[in-house]
Amino acid sequence: MATVVTSNPHGPIDEARLLAFERRIGTTLPDDFREFLVRHNGAILSPSLFALFGKTVPYACLNDKTFGLHDEDPQLDQVYENCLDYLPASLVAFAEDSGGDLFCLGTQGKQRGKVYFWNHHHPYCGDDEPSFENVELTFLSESFTEFISQLAADD
Repeated sequence: MATVVTSNPHGPIDEARLLAFERRIGTTLPDDFREFLVRHNGAILSPSLFALFGKTVPYACLNDKTFGLHDEDPQLDQVYENCLDYLPASLVAFAEDSGGDLFCLGTQGKQRGKVYFWNHHHPYCGDDEPSFENVELTFLSESFTEFISQLAADD
């Protein structure tokens, strides 16, 4: 299970910014992720590997820190805006791996609270809006808490 190595590297979260972000995405963030964000606002976790069973590359590694709501990169709200052409609007990317692939959290419907992995080498290029039907995503866990508990070291 991962532990937080560094919490609030950019200072505490601004509650007004969090509420504005939730208004932007049209829902509150899932409770466990929201609590983590409020408590840590862009934490560094260790260990940071996640197994990708059945994939060519067997694992992904969280790069640096989770995204927070602050004024330094990477910013949760800015990454969300940057991904709207590639990911369903009901997904919020909360971290990336060293290759720029994203760990995402579902915020609505039957995907709410679930964690997915998006490989940016397989972008969505269609005419319709990105959705769970037309974007290649790998399901990772039922919740953010479960995702954190499954992070491991490179043994």
